[in-house]
Amino acid sequence: MLPLQQYSIRLNSGRDVFLYVLFQYPTYSGWMEGIPTASINEWLVQRALEYTKQKLWDVVEPVLIPPKELPIELPEGANDLRRLYKNMRLVRIPAIACLATWDSYQPARDEGANFSCLNIVWFQEEFALPIAPEVVEQIKGVDWERHAEDGWY
Repeated sequence: MLPLQQYSIRLNSGRDVFLYVLFQYPTYSGWMEGIPTASINEWLVQRALEYTKQKLWDVVEPVLIPPKELPIELPEGANDLRRLYKNMRLVRIPAIACLATWDSYQPARDEGANFSCLNIVWFQEEFALPIAPEVVEQIKGVDWERHAEDGWY
C-alpha cells in the first residue's frame, strides 16, 4: 500500500514524508473527574505512546512531539479546590491526541531498503487535518535517519 500523498511534509533535512495512518481521540477521554495536573498529563502522554502499539503499524518506538502545557486558573472562591490541589501544578494539554505513521520513499539507513517509516505522537486543540502549524514545524525537525525504520516491499 502506498502512502497517502495528499498530505506530506518536507522535513528540515529535505526529505519528503507522507501521512500513511492517522488515529485520533480526545486526550481526556475516559477521565471522569477532577482537574488536570502535570502528573495526570504525564500519564496521558504515556498512554498515547502505548496506544501506538495497538493502533499503528508496529515499527520502532514512536517519536513524541511534547505537548504544550496550558495553565489552569481556579475561579475566585474555589478555596476547597485550592486545598485539594495544594502543591500540584494545574495544567492541561491540548484536547486531541494524534498518533500517526509517516512514510518516506527513501530508506533511513539501509540503502537496500525500499522505504522507511516512523510513528509520531502529538497533541493539538482540534482534530486533524490540518495538523496544527506549530506541530508541523516540530515534525519538520525530527531526525528521520535516527528514528525511522527501513522496510522492503
